[in-house]
Amino acid sequence: MNYSRKSMPRKLIAYWRYLWGNIYQHIFPQPFRIIPPVTAKWEQSADDIALDILTAQIASTPTELIPPQFACELCNEHFYLVTHLKKLDGAPAEIRFLRRLHNATENLQQVMANYGIEYRDLTGQDYHEGRLDFTNIAPAEIDTALTTAKIVICEYPAIFLHGKLIQPARGIVARPI
Repeated sequence: MNYSRKSMPRKLIAYWRYLWGNIYQHIFPQPFRIIPPVTAKWEQSADDIALDILTAQIASTPTELIPPQFACELCNEHFYLVTHLKKLDGAPAEIRFLRRLHNATENLQQVMANYGIEYRDLTGQDYHEGRLDFTNIAPAEIDTALTTAKIVICEYPAIFLHGKLIQPARGIVARPI
């Protein structure tokens, strides 16, 4: 078979280079060959380094691995995606990409929970002055139907990393007359 270099599979090219390297090394006398012995020390040391890295990752806590700023950005973007997907809930159920997006957001929510990242949408909850997990970003709206102050719009969620608040929620509050 006559292969050009462009049409020859990469694995075949790599295999021929490997064979040529071994044949070429046998031209030289034994002391000048650079083929490593079968049980090379560098292979063992590479295995030891990989094992050290894996055990260090398993032994460390997720808090050390996840910076709070990254957790905030991840939760804010996930919250943004989920709130916009809720607006599309009335769309026909046969749209496959919507189902995939819902499944992807649920999977991401589970992964975040495994690493101790949690966010809460505070929309509809009561608002009290001095609440630590919410910041009002606009003047309060007046609503005659309310009996107590409520959070009507939550722009950003309250984010917790291993139960510790790292970002308070921000939104708009409605108050009764």
